[in-house]
Order: sequence, then structure tokens, then C-alpha cells
Amino acid sequence: VYAGPQTMSFNYKTIKKRRKELGFSQQQVADAVNANVRTYQKWENGETTPDGYYLLRILNWLDIPEINEVIIYDEGKGE
Repeated sequence: VYAGPQTMSFNYKTIKKRRKELGFSQQQVADAVNANVRTYQKWENGETTPDGYYLLRILNWLDIPEINEVIIYDEGKGE
């Protein structure tokens, strides 16, 4: 079964929830991953999706151990 990009989406709610649990501001996370705060806000609000480079930095900074925590598999797409 192919589970390529067309069947996955970014679960932006996870990074927002985790950031709040850790008590960080959006600015703090943006600075930590070397991104513009407005760009980070767009990621966290689901307006855009971070590329692999930034996604790994966010996962590391927010101590999210599994990439599956930020991936939603959209069933029925790509068939």
C-alpha cells in the first residue's frame, strides 16, 4: 500500500498543544528553529506546512519523539 504525500497532512494542532504545554511563546519557538515568527504562526495555524528541515527542528525543540504525532493519514485519498 502506497502512503505517499497525497495521503498525509500536517497535524498543526500537535505543535500548538505541545508548545503551550512547555510554556513557550510562538516567538521563542520561531527563534529556536531559526524561522520568522509569522512563518511559525502560519505553521501552527495550519495555513502552511513546514518543510522537512523545519519540521525536524520543531520536533526536536518541542521534544516530540515521533513524526507520526504530527502526521494525519487521510484515508480514501490517492486511490
